[in-house]
Amino acid sequence: MAWVLERTVAVIDDKGGVSCLIGFSEDITGRKGKESELLESEKRYRALVETSTDGIAVVQGGRIVFFNGLLVEKTGFTREELLNTSFDSLSIPTTFRWLSTVIRGRMKAQTSEGALEFRVLTKDKQVIYAEINVALTQWGASRPCCVSSGTLPTEKLPRRRWRNRKSVTGTS
Repeated sequence: MAWVLERTVAVIDDKGGVSCLIGFSEDITGRKGKESELLESEKRYRALVETSTDGIAVVQGGRIVFFNGLLVEKTGFTREELLNTSFDSLSIPTTFRWLSTVIRGRMKAQTSEGALEFRVLTKDKQVIYAEINVALTQWGASRPCCVSSGTLPTEKLPRRRWRNRKSVTGTS
């Protein structure tokens, strides 16, 4: 099967009438095939992100600009509430200051090594503990942003592990 894009332009005479039509035809079969491949790829990507057992978020300029369903489920916020929410509003202030310092350092050094643990505030102000991995990436044409994905357990991480993790990441 071939796809054809046709365009027709009317040529108007001095009296305002149509003197003739000029037509253009273009075979767009290749373009349609690429569009179909792209749509299929997007469906697979969306399925992977939405069924992930990790919460996934893209933070750009301090705001959450993309996230998956697990983040909605674990935090209790709606999709509308999370979209463009400031990342710091999901964290206890001292944890956010520490995490911001680490992320800024990673952005400056262009590195994304090692998992981080921090406390997340849910919509009803409950604390959940998250172990996240932060990666630096390009999101659209804008400046680099952080993409985090991580386990959002319902129970608190063991205290010793929490303390050890903080010392590994350079906090006291």
